[in-house]
Amino acid sequence: MLDQQKTLKRDNALLREFDDSRDPDVLALYYHYKDSAFDCFNAPEYNTQMLDYYAHDVVVTIVVARLIKGNTYMLVCLQHKEPEKDTLCQLAFQCMRQFAGISMLVKARCFACGKPGAPRCSCQCACFCTDCAKSEIKRGHSRLCHLIRASPVTTEEEVVTLL
Repeated sequence: MLDQQKTLKRDNALLREFDDSRDPDVLALYYHYKDSAFDCFNAPEYNTQMLDYYAHDVVVTIVVARLIKGNTYMLVCLQHKEPEKDTLCQLAFQCMRQFAGISMLVKARCFACGKPGAPRCSCQCACFCTDCAKSEIKRGHSRLCHLIRASPVTTEEEVVTLL
């Protein structure tokens, strides 16, 4: 049986819609493989999903900066510890990056209060403003933060503008 070829297409409308939303449930954009569709996470869902990835040997390897209409994003890229298990990533393609693995486009805003421009956490995969340093969401992030920082993560600061 022949493998079906996968054709990836850029969808700027998807990125515009994601960028335009201020809903806290639209914090991280990802591609849902089982549904073959894009979806979003809020901060607690993002944290839970990331912990699940780590439980299944999928770890953050690269975090790259992206910009949409002046708004800053983090493209968080994860790969399985066994590289042959990774496939071409649909979301990374949308964000002008070729990548085999899983990725999520995450808004650079405070995960607790939603304030834009909040500084990145030391793990580089979440943002928290100083006013929310002791919030429940920040405390819930600490386990994930420790897991991410336990292995090398490449960060690329060169910003690629998507729209």
